Amino acid sequence: MNQKDLFPYQASFDAWCTHVNKLNQLSIDMINSVLFNFWNYHVANAVGDIDIKNIKVSDVNDYLTQLDVHEHLKTRTINKYISYIRKYFTFLTQAHLIDSYPLVGLKGISYQRRTTVVINWMNDLPNMLNLGLHPETIKLLLLISLGYTPKELLKVRWLEIAEHIHNSGLKAYIVKNLNFTKTPNPFIFQKQNGDGPIATNESFMRAVRLDRDILPLDLSISKLRQSYILSYVSNSNLTDQYLMTRLKLSSKRLAYYKMCVSYYNLISYKQKAR
Repeated sequence: MNQKDLFPYQASFDAWCTHVNKLNQLSIDMINSVLFNFWNYHVANAVGDIDIKNIKVSDVNDYLTQLDVHEHLKTRTINKYISYIRKYFTFLTQAHLIDSYPLVGLKGISYQRRTTVVINWMNDLPNMLNLGLHPETIKLLLLISLGYTPKELLKVRWLEIAEHIHNSGLKAYIVKNLNFTKTPNPFIFQKQNGDGPIATNESFMRAVRLDRDILPLDLSISKLRQSYILSYVSNSNLTDQYLMTRLKLSSKRLAYYKMCVSYYNLISYKQKAR
């Protein structure tokens, strides 16, 4: 990022707006102001490496939630901001500065308002064994319910979680669906021959997606992690220190999830599953 740029590739983006989109300087300045605010928000709240190539639609949605709930901007204004952000990522894609356009699923704020999130599903995991779900789905739900983050899923081994599975039926199910022929401590997501962990989350998510019509949950990894976190953050009896420790959150991220509690429509798993 050029030191003079307010956000990555600003100078190149400005030239593209001028020569390709034929925008006047006033319009470009308005767009730059929004992109500057968006980038600052992302830098302050991002988890992991801060790189424009790593921006996902969920990062933009986080920013839009901030504008709606905390800054109380009008829907029309927020949707205008969305058009500016889309324009910026269109430029980055066309200029091959990022690998692919990341905002395909981004919708206007009017469609996002009061998104429903199903929470408190963790204790019902043993009952889900009777629904005919793929083993990979049960394994994913188990690891998320034990607090593992998306980046940790492929590193988890049996002996790390065995003593934390208190339901005998669930424990027996996991044992049945692991390969112990080469090690007494296999990875939860292992290769079919039991020789080490699988390479990527996508390897097990192909099977998980087949169960999306069985459970009243969004089975994407990030959404499951979100619902797990909101299950705890929505409990007013838990202290901030407990939540940060239990959920592996910084104070900034905890503040964000507290904002989500007031923004989203939270429904318990049992209520949704009826």
